[in-house]
Amino acid sequence: MTNFGEMLKTLRRKNFLTQDELARELEKLGCNTTTKCAVSQYENNKRLPETKTIVIIAKFFNVSIDYMFGNERTEKNDDFLSVFHRLNDKEQAMVKAYAKALYDVSENAPGV
Repeated sequence: MTNFGEMLKTLRRKNFLTQDELARELEKLGCNTTTKCAVSQYENNKRLPETKTIVIIAKFFNVSIDYMFGNERTEKNDDFLSVFHRLNDKEQAMVKAYAKALYDVSENAPGV
């Protein structure tokens, strides 16, 4: 059975975040006491976050609290969307423009 710390580390790495970056993102969402050191302690099972922080972490990664504690096998997270939503407005516009250009090219490609 996966524990909270292992799951947090897995989700953080899958989303290409350092511990410091995750701490900053959580701080933006209202976890004022979450630091790089705290994230490290969570991941190494030396400390469990407050309930409010667990809820914010689960929402941030778009998973259930049960999933965070290994009680649910399926992850509801979509890696691309998770990364996309953390981009700023300009970066999101660039990704959208690129995706539209790819789609337009594929629609006009011969033999499609």
